Amino acid sequence: CVLPAGVRIYSSRLDANDVSTYPRSYPIVLTEGDGSKIYVSCIAFRDPICEDIIEAYQIPVNSFADKCICFVSHSPCFQVLRDALEEIFVLCFSPAGCR
Repeated sequence: CVLPAGVRIYSSRLDANDVSTYPRSYPIVLTEGDGSKIYVSCIAFRDPICEDIIEAYQIPVNSFADKCICFVSHSPCFQVLRDALEEIFVLCFSPAGCR
């Protein structure tokens, strides 16, 4: 449910002129059988596809695919979770971060 449109393959990571290529944050609320809620905060972005997958599925070299990081909580604290996810993204996955 975190990538409802599925995983797509792209030829570029980020295009400053195309907002659809920017990382996107969104919440999801799941309901368990007993009616209790599970709150999920997600950030989705494009990330390079590793060489093993490129070879196995014959994907063009230097391709990118959707990746998603999520926090799952019993507490509906979406803004706190979103802020934390965005910080993790910047530190670990953005070109400006430290790898």
